[in-house]
Amino acid sequence: MRKWQSSLTTAGIAAVRAIESEKPAGERVCYDPYARRFAGAGLYHVVQFFTSLGYANWRGPGLWEFLVARERYIDDYLETRLSEGLEQLVILGAGYDARAYRFEALKAGKVFEVDHPALRPSSSRSWRRFSAHVRRTSRTCRSTSTSRGWRSGSSEAATTTAAGPCSSGRV
Repeated sequence: MRKWQSSLTTAGIAAVRAIESEKPAGERVCYDPYARRFAGAGLYHVVQFFTSLGYANWRGPGLWEFLVARERYIDDYLETRLSEGLEQLVILGAGYDARAYRFEALKAGKVFEVDHPALRPSSSRSWRRFSAHVRRTSRTCRSTSTSRGWRSGSSEAATTTAAGPCSSGRV
C-alpha cells in the first residue's frame, strides 16, 4: 500500500459486505448498511460481476463465505460484550469499519480505531460523505505507519464527538 493511498483489500472487503448486505434478511450472513459507501462504485460493480459469474469462488473457494462469516462472528461477539456492559472498544486494522456507527450501544461508549495513515477517516472522501448520514458517536482515530514501526512513537491521533471524520493531530 502506498503511503497516502487506501488499500484495495480494505475497499474490496467493504464491497463484499455491501453485496452481502443487499441480500434479503433471511439469506444474508452479515449486514452493514454503510459498506457500499466505502467500496467505491467501480470496485463494487467489478466484485459483484465476478461473484455473479462464479469467478470469485473459483479463484478463492470459500473466501466469500469466510469473509462474511468473519464479519458476522465479530458483530455477534461485539453484541454479546455490549450486552455485558462493554464501554470501550479498540479496533485494530479498522479499515472502512463502521461498527462505531452501526451499534447503538457504542454511541455512549468510546471507540478507538487504529490503522494505516492512508485509511485515516479525515483523508477519505468516502468517510466525509458518510459522516453526513450517521448519528453522533465518540471516536478516536489513531494511525501509524508500519514502516516506522508501532513502537516508534510516531502515531497520530485525533478525537471527534461528531459523526464526522477525525481530524489529525500529533501525539
